Amino acid sequence: IPAPPPPADGDASAPPPQEVAWSMQVGTGSFHDQRSALGLAHYVEHLFVKVANEKFPDEDEFDDFVVRNGGQNAAHTGYDFTNYRGSLPSPKALLPSLERLAERFISSTFTDSLTEREINSIHAEFVRYLVEDGWRKMAAINR
Repeated sequence: IPAPPPPADGDASAPPPQEVAWSMQVGTGSFHDQRSALGLAHYVEHLFVKVANEKFPDEDEFDDFVVRNGGQNAAHTGYDFTNYRGSLPSPKALLPSLERLAERFISSTFTDSLTEREINSIHAEFVRYLVEDGWRKMAAINR
């Protein structure tokens, strides 16, 4: 079934969106890691999920804002990309959430505490996945 055509500009009868979503993809993933820095793309993904910035100085501000507004967000490091995505149940919080998302990439402030915690988090994931064949194959390919 084809999707209905979009409403004409100014069509007041068009129902408001019930949910909104965003996705931002960066063209760098695990295959871009150098041998001396395997896991770097995943580490950077972790940092940008939690990092504070000049405009919103609290770590986890973005995630907290999205959750407070009934939404969810996630990130994923693939072989040749990293994706940040999420959704909200209403469009009214979309622009403030996009502002928070953008500021993470514009004016990030990395603390020693955050970088150390995320190194430990990435290492814990690595150890946990050592017994999974898919992860071992990826590690072999990266060598």
